[in-house]
Amino acid sequence: MACFFLMTGLARGVVNTDLQDCYRQIDEAIDHSPDYVAEYERQIEEKRQQYLRAVTAEDRYQLAFSLYEQYKAFMNDSALAYLDLAEQWAQKQGQQERVGNCRALKAFQCSTVGYYNEALTFLKSIDKQHLDSIGLKNYYLAQMHVHGELGYYSNIRSMQDQYYERRTAYRDSLFAIVTHDSQEYLMNRIYELKDQNRLAEARRLCDRWIRQVKPGSHDYAIVCYYYWLSCDDLDEAKYWLAQSALNDVRNAVMDQASLLMLAERLSVDGDNDRSIRYAQFGKECNLKYCDRLRTYQYGLMVNLLEKNNQDSRSSYVRLAIFASVIIVLLLLVIAKFSGRWRMSSLRK
Repeated sequence: MACFFLMTGLARGVVNTDLQDCYRQIDEAIDHSPDYVAEYERQIEEKRQQYLRAVTAEDRYQLAFSLYEQYKAFMNDSALAYLDLAEQWAQKQGQQERVGNCRALKAFQCSTVGYYNEALTFLKSIDKQHLDSIGLKNYYLAQMHVHGELGYYSNIRSMQDQYYERRTAYRDSLFAIVTHDSQEYLMNRIYELKDQNRLAEARRLCDRWIRQVKPGSHDYAIVCYYYWLSCDDLDEAKYWLAQSALNDVRNAVMDQASLLMLAERLSVDGDNDRSIRYAQFGKECNLKYCDRLRTYQYGLMVNLLEKNNQDSRSSYVRLAIFASVIIVLLLLVIAKFSGRWRMSSLRK
C-alpha cells in the first residue's frame, strides 16, 4: 500500500503509518537520486544561460537572484556567489533596498554553515532605513539565526544568555511585521511551542500551514519536518519524518536534516543497514552542499552507526553509541533550525 496522508481530518492527525512502505519509497528515491540531481542541474544551467544572455541590469539582477534561490538548498557556495552578483546589479541601479536584502540573505546563508563572523559582518553593513518589508523580514530572520547559533555554541553562560535574549528580541520584531499565516511566523512559532511542550497548538499550526503548500514540493518537506516536531505518537512522528526525507530526496535537496533524524531512529529500531545507508547518503549530499561543519557531523554519525552495527551484540556499547548519536543529532538539528526554518534548506 502506498504511503499517504489521509485527508479525513488534519486536526486529528490521522495518517497511514505503513512505515516499511515509506522506507521502501525512500530507498527507491535514493536509487534515483542521480536522475533528480541531473534534472535539477539542467534547470539551473538553463537559468544560467539566460543570465549570461541578459543585457539589462534589471534582468541580470532578477536572474542572479533566481539562481540564488535555486542554489540555496543545493550548493551553498554558488548561492552566495549569485547573491553577490545580485547585490552588484542592484547597486548599479541604486536600489539600496535590494542591496540590503541581498546582504541579509547572505548573512543567513553564512550562519547556516557556521560562518558566523561573516554573517555578523554582513548584518552590520545593512542600513535598516533602506530596507523594504521583505528586506526587513530577512534581516530579522538572519539576526535570529546567527544569535541562536552563537548562543548554542557558546561555552560562557553569560554570553549564551545575551545571545538568546537577542534572538528572542529579533523574533518578536519579526512577529510584529509578518502575518500569522506566513511561513516565517508558522515555523518559528511552532518551534517555540515545541520548546514549551504545547504540542496540540503546534499541531494546529501545522494543519494550517500544510494547506498552503504544494504536495511533493520542498516546502511540503519542510512542513512535514515540523509535523514531526509536534508529534507525541512515535509511529506518526516517524511517518512525518520519513515524508520529509522522501520529498527532500526527490527535490534534489542537498542540505539534508530529516534523513539523518530518520537514520538515528532506524538505528534505535535495529534497522542498522538502512540506517547507515541513509546517514551515508546524507553525508554525500552535504559534501555537495559544501557545509563543512555538518559534513563533519554527518561523518561522525556514519562512523557511530557503523560501529553500532559491528558491536550490536554488546548492549553497553549500543547504549553508549546511541547516546553519542543523539548528541550529534541534537547538535545538527539545532544548528539548522534554531531561530528559523534547514528549510531549508529550508529543509530546507
